[in-house]
Amino acid sequence: MLPRTADNSTRAGGLPWRAVVLGAVLLPPLTLFGLYSYIIVQTATWMGDTMLRGPVFLLFLLTLLSLGLRRVSRRWALRREELLLIYAMTSLGTALCGVGWAMFVVPSMSGGPKFFAEHGQTAWATWLDLIPRWFMVQDAETFHDLWEGHSTLYTARHLRALLLPGLTWTAFMLLLVTALQCLAELVRRQWIERERLTFPLTYLPLEMAQVERPAPFWKNRLMWAGFFTAAFIESLNSVHYLYPAVPEIHVKVTRLPVPAVRPWNGLGSIWIAFYPFVIGIGYLLSLDISLSIWLFFVLTRVQDVIALSLGFRDRGGWSVNLPPYHLKQDAGAFIVLALLVLWRCRRDFLAALRGLLFWSAGRETPRWAVVGLLVTVPLMLFFWTQVGIPLWVMAAALGLYLLYATTVSRLVAESGTPSAMAPISPQEVLFSLAGVDLLTKKQLVAFAWFRIFDERFYDNPAIHQLTTMRLLQDSPRGRRGVHLALTVAAVVGILGGLWALLHIYFAYGLASAQVRGWPSRSVAQIPFRLLQAWLDQPRGPEVTTITALAAGAVVMAGLMFLRQRVLWWPIHPIGYAMAGNWAMQELWFPFFVAWMLKWLTLRYGGMRLYRRVLPFFLGLILGDYILPLCWAIYGVLIGQQMYLAYPH
Repeated sequence: MLPRTADNSTRAGGLPWRAVVLGAVLLPPLTLFGLYSYIIVQTATWMGDTMLRGPVFLLFLLTLLSLGLRRVSRRWALRREELLLIYAMTSLGTALCGVGWAMFVVPSMSGGPKFFAEHGQTAWATWLDLIPRWFMVQDAETFHDLWEGHSTLYTARHLRALLLPGLTWTAFMLLLVTALQCLAELVRRQWIERERLTFPLTYLPLEMAQVERPAPFWKNRLMWAGFFTAAFIESLNSVHYLYPAVPEIHVKVTRLPVPAVRPWNGLGSIWIAFYPFVIGIGYLLSLDISLSIWLFFVLTRVQDVIALSLGFRDRGGWSVNLPPYHLKQDAGAFIVLALLVLWRCRRDFLAALRGLLFWSAGRETPRWAVVGLLVTVPLMLFFWTQVGIPLWVMAAALGLYLLYATTVSRLVAESGTPSAMAPISPQEVLFSLAGVDLLTKKQLVAFAWFRIFDERFYDNPAIHQLTTMRLLQDSPRGRRGVHLALTVAAVVGILGGLWALLHIYFAYGLASAQVRGWPSRSVAQIPFRLLQAWLDQPRGPEVTTITALAAGAVVMAGLMFLRQRVLWWPIHPIGYAMAGNWAMQELWFPFFVAWMLKWLTLRYGGMRLYRRVLPFFLGLILGDYILPLCWAIYGVLIGQQMYLAYPH
């Protein structure tokens, strides 16, 4: 069983409006449930994964419903293309409610800096007046109700107070997601049609949505064996969480003791985990990619041992600020990887430019994507220059952001990694190269708000935009229909996310103990703690960071050269870009297990055995997604915090 693209069984023509309307209608309640279940009841992790649990669960339900309806009336059953389009829309819309988007925007625009200036961070009061008024709620009553709760969003006063900051950040998020969609379209042909990247996260939805022909996926016994294996593990662990006397099958992180002998104590505590869905994803990968993922992680720990033995650090284990500066190496690798993969797309960029200038290129030339970038990027630069940030500074920060988004999308397209974490933020890269003191105090206060978007890249929409293009690459509706559906999803996702979060926070209060500390209060402090550090200790260029960035860039360039020019070279470069990632401490061992299982399968059973057992691993992924969501729904209904399958 191998991944298929959307079939051509639907009638060619316009956009499948039934699917678009369903996707737009289902997205807000799905978002409200997900945010409520995570932030209030704590029964499910809704955002942050590259393959989001809510959209997979919805696709599961809609597919089973369509299979049942086809026995009664084919007219009412959703077609395969429609199912995939709904899945794509809800994936993008859910991501836009998550990390680095609405989930980070709302606590800040609700007056986070003001609240914490009044509750412990007294130094923050000295720069509150420098925040642009249109960035944050100004009305005292609305501010109080957002943080204390026991109120409602639906009053004229609250809506008026939220209108200006809400429009401000909605407009910026729409510009940014549009720019990312244009960039995704420009790299699409190279990645999907020429390089034929595997996009591992498309395997499961493509198989699930097979409803218009005999559905071998849903009838495959090995698939159901994998499904019930993961379902049993997660259900048993959920029962153990509620009733500790019941035994568990521990698949989450086990921290091994730190070696006692120097320099091997430089390894720190090694984490071992057996997440079923990660093993399932890892089995889908080529051996060189899965090998590189865990091997480069092991090499980072070897670097820690060497650094400790040479006296460059006093303790081992993963660390952000100790030699050999893994995250800063990764940042250099991220930038070079993005530049090299974009260079491979140069003929598509040039063809689009020629088509725009002379309007003579064929229909396949994505002229609209170039127009989109030429419109959205200047508008975003104008947005930030209006608050005093120098044009070149914002252009550099935005350019780095787009490079990071390119690399994160590439990592997911090739490895399917569940957590697409980025290294140090684009802001930190910029300040390491040019220094913090290049901006005035007023400019730093405004620039700190951009950290909302570049702090993390878990939910970067480019991941889901490119995945959608792979899912629906052969859609008879054409790419224009897909892009229109994604645009609808972006608008509904952003507005729905802002609405759902404000609805929750007015009812429960950002400062309330009923509300989960992360993200509600934590993310409202991150940009401004960093701002205060910039103000307290202005600094110039950082030699150590620049050195680590350069080292990471050189290593990545060398690995890419070997990958292209040495046929027998067995290591894939993306493993190095992921190695210093904090999440790799949890993920490296499941990828190792998957690599070992696939190697043994191919070694002793060949491709025939691999294809035969592949449904089992797809079932592992599906079972590890569906059953935890069933328990999450149960937890919401009874108001009980539940076992979170990953990563907590």
